[in-house]
Amino acid sequence: MSGTGTFNGDGLRQRRLELDLTHADVYQALHIPEKCLDALETGDFSKMPGTTYTLGFLKTYCNYLGLEEAPYLQAYQASTR
Repeated sequence: MSGTGTFNGDGLRQRRLELDLTHADVYQALHIPEKCLDALETGDFSKMPGTTYTLGFLKTYCNYLGLEEAPYLQAYQASTR
């Protein structure tokens, strides 16, 4: 994760692909809409329903993928300042 003020969700996508999971698989497990998963992976937060949901979905998605959530949460918060 970078501290440049932009969010890079490539690590989320790469980890999901390493685990051989589709967005549909993740939706089945977590009930996070596929459009929101795509938004997290691309950093296009205009597709998200709001900050509270974004933070919750991001934490849940990181935990599901076995990734440390703190760098992603910090990058998200930096990108919204």
